[in-house]
Amino acid sequence: VHPHVALIDVHMDGMGGLGAARKLREREPDCAVIAITGHLDMTYPDLFFQAGAKGYLSKQAPLDEMVDAIRCVSKGEAYFDSRVASRVAELRNGEENPFLTLSERERQVCRLLAEGLDDNAISEKLGLRLRTIRAYHQRAFEKINIQSDIELLRLALRFGITEN
Repeated sequence: VHPHVALIDVHMDGMGGLGAARKLREREPDCAVIAITGHLDMTYPDLFFQAGAKGYLSKQAPLDEMVDAIRCVSKGEAYFDSRVASRVAELRNGEENPFLTLSERERQVCRLLAEGLDDNAISEKLGLRLRTIRAYHQRAFEKINIQSDIELLRLALRFGITEN
């Protein structure tokens, strides 16, 4: 089977949507990938386009918009959901997104921290050792130059990695 278009959930379980998109593009370079998201997480559009995705779409998009997106990317054109595009422009205001410097796992840990989970809960949720989660937590804070969960929450809200 050689798909022409694939819809990949940004926050899918397992290797994650970004990893799945990269792996699919390696195996099927002619397959157009559309990343779909349940909420407007603004860290991911750039990363998905860097990974070779041709489209980025909200799960709340009407069916006709989804069909338009599939048609666009199947013709080799890029498609960017208007809700996502306007949110990206609104959030950026010329500021660089610090979350783009993080690995996918560090971003995932930051998103869960910003949503109110502690290291223990994140460890359980992701099935990783507590020590590993603490290492991701510490490394992420160092990379984005913050000291506290409150600072993380402010950045997360500003750059849209969480809506909570």
